Order: sequence, then structure tokens, then C-alpha cells
Amino acid sequence: MELNHLYYFHEVAQSGSFTEAARRLHVSQSALSKAVARLEESEGVELFTRTKKGVTLTSLGQEVFKRSRMIFETVHDIQHACRGTHATCEGYLRLGASDHVINYLLLDRLAALVKAHPRVVPSVFNGGPNEVAASILREEAEFGLFFTQINLPQLAYEPFFEIEMAVVCQPRLLKNPKPTFRGFRKFIEEAGGYVSSIGTQYQHHPSASLIGYLGGFPPVSFECNSQEAQKNFVKSVGGVAYLARFMVEKELKEGELAEYPLPRRFSIDLLLARRKGRPLSLNAATFLNLFKEPEDLANRRSPS
Repeated sequence: MELNHLYYFHEVAQSGSFTEAARRLHVSQSALSKAVARLEESEGVELFTRTKKGVTLTSLGQEVFKRSRMIFETVHDIQHACRGTHATCEGYLRLGASDHVINYLLLDRLAALVKAHPRVVPSVFNGGPNEVAASILREEAEFGLFFTQINLPQLAYEPFFEIEMAVVCQPRLLKNPKPTFRGFRKFIEEAGGYVSSIGTQYQHHPSASLIGYLGGFPPVSFECNSQEAQKNFVKSVGGVAYLARFMVEKELKEGELAEYPLPRRFSIDLLLARRKGRPLSLNAATFLNLFKEPEDLANRRSPS
């Protein structure tokens, strides 16, 4: 197998077009097509399905692309290691996170990274903790940011930031709150039930510390692995939800939601997950350094 032919295949697969790949590589489209065809002929396989509308990867082509991407990213890392202090941020930054972490915490930092390093291409996998963990094991994401630790021996976790939580409900429900845990449990029942994450599959449920003070799980009215959906359910239907404060600050300020006055404040750790023994790439380390100041999260506001 000619490595150059594999590289040309990788660029076409990444671009989704022979025309675009040829433009980026500064070669003729015919030369590029011949190189990919020689790769397919030498291995006796079909990597692309060719139609008048363009090309798509076959199932084998998808597998070859995934593995070739790993090869050329490793080559890129070796080049950076050889350049030492001359290394620059470029290429893909692959990470995974849940929807609310992406939308409320990551987008502005990704924009800042791209502004400082225009040759970086963020590639963000959106999913729950189990899905993000699986993407890390498949090496489709270099690291993940989420709140629930998944019990997988291949992954290493470290607390990334402490995130303050808030218990919220519709303002009309909050008439004479009793700031006791016994009063809170009764309030949940009267307010229509607890709006919860789907947590039975996890080793550690995000609201475990709060539930511990209640002496057990309260009656549940709605479960969803989307925090945004939980918030919207409370706003439109009712119930009580336990959400990251950065998600609900706008609604609390504008009176769309009210916060139940618990006897104490609660917080959880935003976890950084990655494969054990794998050092962070320059792109990843540079991006994570943008979160050095914890007060940034405390001052973050919900998107309008």
C-alpha cells in the first residue's frame, strides 16, 4: 500500500469531494482520482460509492477513513514533537460533551480558540456520558466533559470545575417555601414531582448528594437525558428540577423560573475524561487552558 495514495483517500473522505480535496492539495482532480483508484485496486476493495451527485464512503471506506485519520493525526503529533517549541495549533480538536455543556460553556471558548488559532477545526461529539465515553474509547474524541462518571477501566477522570446547582420550579408554585429538606420533599410532591435525568444506568447519579438529604428518590414526573428538555418541561408543565445554575440564570433573572431556598448550597464537579496513559495533544491542552479562570463559569449567562 502506497502511503501517498492512502493520504489522498483520507483527504477526499475528509472533504467529501474529489474537487474540494484536489483544491486543498493543489493537485489535479484526475491525478487525485487515479491515486485513490490505485489504492482500491491494490487492495481489491471499493472505498467510495461514486454517483453523479458525488461520492460517499462505503462501510469499509468508513472504517479505513477512521484508521487513516488516526495514522495522519499521529504523524501530525510526531511533527509537533520534533518541532518542539515551534509547534502550532492546527488540525482537528476532537471532544465530546452533553448538549448543555456545549451550548452554555464551550461555544464561546471554541470561538476564542479558533480566533487565536484559525487552522484549528473543532469537532464536537454531542451525547450523554455513556455515549461520550464510548466515543473516547473509539478514539473519535480525545476527551470528554460531563458530570457523571462512567465506570470504565480504560478511562481516567479528573475534576475540571466545580459547578453550582440550583433547584428550580415555576414561580407560581413557590408561595410559602420551607427551607428544610423535609419541607422540600413535600414541596416536590405538591409541585408535580421531580424532573430527573435518566440515571439508573450510571454508577453515580448527578443529584445523588441532594437525594441523600431527602432520604430517597422523590416521586418522578418526567425523565430525560437532556438538561435543556428538563428545564423546558418545568417551565411549560411544572415539577421541580435540579440543574446547573449557569443554565437557569437568565430564567431566574427574568422571572420565568424561581429557585427553591434549600438549607444549603449544592455543587457538582464537571469531569474531564480521557483514555488512561494518553497525553493531551497541543490543540486539546491549548483549549483546556482557556478555562483556567473558574470565575468565568460563575459569571456565564444563558444564551438568549
